[in-house]
Amino acid sequence: MNERNNTEGFILIVWVWKTVIQFLSRISVFDIVRRSISFASWEDKRKYLFVDIWVLAHTLLSVLSIIIMRYSSIGVIKQILFYYGILRVFEIFIYQLKVNLLDNYEENATLRSYRRSILLLIHNFVEIIFWFTASYEFLMNWFDVADRSTSLIQAFYMSFVTMTTFGPPNFNIDNNPAMVIIMIQSVLGLFMTVVSIARFISMLPTPKSHVLIENRNDTPLS
Repeated sequence: MNERNNTEGFILIVWVWKTVIQFLSRISVFDIVRRSISFASWEDKRKYLFVDIWVLAHTLLSVLSIIIMRYSSIGVIKQILFYYGILRVFEIFIYQLKVNLLDNYEENATLRSYRRSILLLIHNFVEIIFWFTASYEFLMNWFDVADRSTSLIQAFYMSFVTMTTFGPPNFNIDNNPAMVIIMIQSVLGLFMTVVSIARFISMLPTPKSHVLIENRNDTPLS
């Protein structure tokens, strides 16, 4: 198997996307923090713990940002959270691209834990929904909603429906920038849904079959 991979040689499309993803992965707060604290020199257990704390903290921050967007009157804080949310969503998207298109195909690639991988993916999915909820709450004037007195619920509904495409929205879009935001979340939602389904399926155990040739471990690889 390794010999066949080695004879594939240079593949332009793979090299292009690998270069692009590796470059974009540096446009993130996590990468800046990681380089500033000499993250590469840490032991693996400490690295995994830091990543877990980072993901949990940002999930909580995305929830807190929704509350601040709704009830705070300090415009500067809202703007900072809005733009940081954009950066964080971009960071998650590039990270998932990197994991699924690059890291999983590296030689001797391993996972710390299957359950951890699934839980981190779920956190990323939910966090994107919350960041967009905060964005819609911040930009509610860009949308024509049924009842602005319940804009927090409307914002969450807009984000959830756009992310999951579980039904037609009950809001109208008033301008082109709002349409762009909806389109971006729709693309992210489709990507994250495909990644989630693929990740779940890949981790399902293969049942044993009474037909020996159907069992992967019973058939020799040529």
